[in-house]
Amino acid sequence: MIDVQLLKESANLQLNINDFSDSQIQNHKLLFTKLKELFLEKGHQAEWYKLVSGFTPQYKSADQVNEISQRVQQEKQKTKEYRLEIEQKKEEMISLSNQLQHLIDQIQLNKQQLFNDLSIAKEKEQELLDLQIEFQNNDELLESEKQELELMKQLEMELKKQKEQNDKLKKRKDELLTNNEELKRTQQEAAERELEAKRISEMKDPKVEELGKWFKEQLNLLYRFTQTKINTLSDTKFQIFKYFRLTKADHIEYQDVLEIIADMPLNEAIGTAVTLLNNRVKNYLSRKSEMQVIVENGGIFDDELLELLVQAESGRAFVLKLDPNYPLSGLEHVKVVGIEPQEYDDEKLVWTEKIRAMDIKTVTELLPLLE
Repeated sequence: MIDVQLLKESANLQLNINDFSDSQIQNHKLLFTKLKELFLEKGHQAEWYKLVSGFTPQYKSADQVNEISQRVQQEKQKTKEYRLEIEQKKEEMISLSNQLQHLIDQIQLNKQQLFNDLSIAKEKEQELLDLQIEFQNNDELLESEKQELELMKQLEMELKKQKEQNDKLKKRKDELLTNNEELKRTQQEAAERELEAKRISEMKDPKVEELGKWFKEQLNLLYRFTQTKINTLSDTKFQIFKYFRLTKADHIEYQDVLEIIADMPLNEAIGTAVTLLNNRVKNYLSRKSEMQVIVENGGIFDDELLELLVQAESGRAFVLKLDPNYPLSGLEHVKVVGIEPQEYDDEKLVWTEKIRAMDIKTVTELLPLLE
């Protein structure tokens, strides 16, 4: 067996104790002790002896130790920085963990809200199903009401037809009443005429019969030659009709004629009225013919207002107001009621006086003189 103490002394002789600290030397000693024990336990004494006898420890110099110390300090500083960084990461992880926990809580709340919404949705779905059932019932009710409405429309149409029939019956009834009244009035007039005829026949006066025949002949001649018809309503009432061949649009003033013959005897009134109306018709037809020619050449004539719009060769427009008796009255009562463009304020009055002073009778002669 190898002497352990001798091995230690042999190892210590090979160490430069001044270059290491006590702890470092102690570490080397422990290392050798462990190595020795390991080899001895394994039964390798010869190998241990050979290893120890040929082992020459190689120790670091002081500069190398300082370098190693600096490196150790640097590693410590790095370790410290790394530890600080780990602390920061730890804080960040804690913050992230808190945020994650907050998100988890929020998710739980959302989950609960979703669960509540799902419950509400199920309730709404049930309500919709109930409403659908109710709507189906309402559809049946609506269909029933629709049928009732169609029935009411049919009844309304029948009532409308019945009302129309009632209106027609009422109108027919009114017509029958009117016809009955007319028939009664006609019967009454016939009875009166019958009494009058009986009275006349009882008189048996030849002069009266001769006068009646003569009166009828005169009425027939008057209608034949003058188109004037007289209806005898009674001994004191007559209707006088004068017929002219005019169109529907023609209009002849007659009120002044009635005023003229109002106080005349019957025979003079008839003759005067016929003459005046004949002259009025001739005058009207003459004016209408002249105005038609002027309108065909670009003029505009208002038959009701008796106003004529013409354009002079100078380009100016003149509006002439004709007299109802034109052309029989000539240009004596013609007025200029409009000039466009007007050169001065009193130009219309000046032109009116100028036209009345001219030695001409018709508008056709006047047109070339307008300027």
